Amino acid sequence: MQRSELGLSAEFRAWLEEPTPLEARLFARGLVEWYLTVQAARDGLKALRATTKFIEVRYEELLESPGKILSDVEELMGLQTSAEARQYAQQVLRRSPPAAQAATSVEEEILATVRGSKLEAMLLEAGSQLPGEDDGKH
Repeated sequence: MQRSELGLSAEFRAWLEEPTPLEARLFARGLVEWYLTVQAARDGLKALRATTKFIEVRYEELLESPGKILSDVEELMGLQTSAEARQYAQQVLRRSPPAAQAATSVEEEILATVRGSKLEAMLLEAGSQLPGEDDGKH
């Protein structure tokens, strides 16, 4: 898939090129690579739907409800349920404190340029809040 197929703005595409600072370039490229990886997995699964049972496990859901996700995986695989495994998952898998998730000002600038793109749609689907969403700019 080409970058243009993602519906990315010229402003976002500019973040991908030099002379943009390396950290900003890597963040922007990481967003595109994340989108392409998730989309490639989803596209690959479309071909398997008729013959293979599967579930999509989103990282965010795994952190939010590790016991439920583990139970769903056990059921799909025909495994005996394990209370110990679910308890361990509940203890180990959790979201980082909000301060650790805060975007830098440059990352917020980059995220603001994904408006209207397929990348924005996937970020919102994943539960991300983009800059300006809560202040009426979106």
